[in-house]
Amino acid sequence: MSLKTEVAISGGGIGGLTLGLKLAQSNIDVLVLERLDAHPPFIKVNSCSQRA
Repeated sequence: MSLKTEVAISGGGIGGLTLGLKLAQSNIDVLVLERLDAHPPFIKVNSCSQRA
């Protein structure tokens, strides 16, 4: 299997998805890889601030 992309992001959590979105908005070819086929049944982040 051959795949061409400019950036590969490992992890489809909030950080990986945010980075993928920002790069895609800048016309950069992005691939987000996630090992789970569904979201986990619990939330890993309790709160998020601008400084996080």
